[in-house]
Amino acid sequence: MDTKKEILDNVVSVLLGILFAFLFYNALGFALGTQTPLVTVVSCSMYPELDVGDLLLLKGIKDISELKTGDDGDILVYYQENLNKLIVHRVWEIENNTVITWGDNNYEKDTWVTDFEEIKGKKILKLPYIGYPRIILFNLARGTKMNKCNQLYDHRFIEEK
Repeated sequence: MDTKKEILDNVVSVLLGILFAFLFYNALGFALGTQTPLVTVVSCSMYPELDVGDLLLLKGIKDISELKTGDDGDILVYYQENLNKLIVHRVWEIENNTVITWGDNNYEKDTWVTDFEEIKGKKILKLPYIGYPRIILFNLARGTKMNKCNQLYDHRFIEEK
């Protein structure tokens, strides 16, 4: 087989794979009503419910009244502007059109409020370990190590006074 043809076939295959992945991601987002249908957990703030490397499937929400609050509240993914990143935390309270969240493995609830418009979606499915390839690639590119989660603090098991 001609080497040039083999290289061209490989390049075309890679480009088609990228195109199909892009189309799949956008079709999934359209079907679930969110521009961010898949998110990888990259921190330990929701451990043990969610662990680093879990892939979350999200569903968009149309109204804040769809959210469940408290110890077993919905798990949201939202954009936190001050930190300039997506956050995965549980809905703790709803006040007016804003949400107060709390990571299950965090000592206290978040010090900020999240506007409804910042919410990307709520978790409808967790796929354990599926997000590891993304994390490994990003860590290799940055020269960092992957987090290992331990249960540091889980406020759901402490009675409020």
